[in-house]
Amino acid sequence: MYFLITMHNPPSFFTTHCQQVSPVLNYVHSLTKTCIENGKVHTFELSSNSHLSSDGDWMVECPRSALEQLRKQDIHPFKTKKEAKDFAVLKQLRSYRYLKV
Repeated sequence: MYFLITMHNPPSFFTTHCQQVSPVLNYVHSLTKTCIENGKVHTFELSSNSHLSSDGDWMVECPRSALEQLRKQDIHPFKTKKEAKDFAVLKQLRSYRYLKV
């Protein structure tokens, strides 16, 4: 899923009415990420001074809580990047980025 966000750090989010909202989210400077490759568990530490890691990971303390907070503020994700782009074009948004979650 994708959100439309501003270029700021931390970003503001666009609501379904194209208003910019700056929710209070708990951004972190490091995350531990675990994945399984070829049957082996790999754990590594990500760090960033931005809202995204260099790999595109959303640097929030608890993504599930962050998504719930966004939902409460009428900030809803798009299923695909194309849907987000089509909405941005329709609403004539000039400066935005995509946040993949």
